[in-house]
Amino acid sequence: MSECIPRFPVTPDQVDAQWALVEGGAVMARQRRNALVLVDGVEHSRRCESGLGAVTNTALLDVLMNLPLEDPVPVSGLSAREYAVLCRAPDGVVSHEDGCVVRHLSEPASVSAAVVEANTWIHAQAALAAFSNVAQRVAVISDMPTALSVPRWEADVAGIGIWTRLNGELVEVIAPAPFAPRYRKPARWRFLENAYKQWLKATHPTSSSSFAEGRRVRTADAG
Repeated sequence: MSECIPRFPVTPDQVDAQWALVEGGAVMARQRRNALVLVDGVEHSRRCESGLGAVTNTALLDVLMNLPLEDPVPVSGLSAREYAVLCRAPDGVVSHEDGCVVRHLSEPASVSAAVVEANTWIHAQAALAAFSNVAQRVAVISDMPTALSVPRWEADVAGIGIWTRLNGELVEVIAPAPFAPRYRKPARWRFLENAYKQWLKATHPTSSSSFAEGRRVRTADAG
């Protein structure tokens, strides 16, 4: 899967229709917020067949990022540490054949925005600060001020969208700034895996507990 990153600001009418609102789906810097998540159905089905859930081990993801998807890589081209990490990977992540390693794991989901519900703009702004480098950010503010000039200016500078609820429906007040990652890093892949993990908990409560997660691997050089 090539991560689906929206080129334009996410809108309230895309919630549920395209992006699932997943509770606790955005995790970064020990902060947890809700997330708008789109799961790759092909990768999800493949993982289900392998009994594999989210793979959140950073050391493993770091090695996987250097391997092409579904293309054999000779073991001789890997360091001892990299090969040791891959040998400890759960089933469904890689396969070993004819002196080569093949990566099967791809990003399971996309995250369009981190979302927080708050009573005031000040609380929402603080709650979304940690997510500026991973996704669009949306604050759903229940108590909208009658004069929005100050929050509008601050939200514009911060790039945070403001939505509110009107008669039970989400309504956009200010659109979030579009977001595109500048670099592909293991931390971002782990961010997407955590979103997938929370989606699994919400949508597959009886089966997600049986899915294998990425086991901890030793990062010291090993034969």
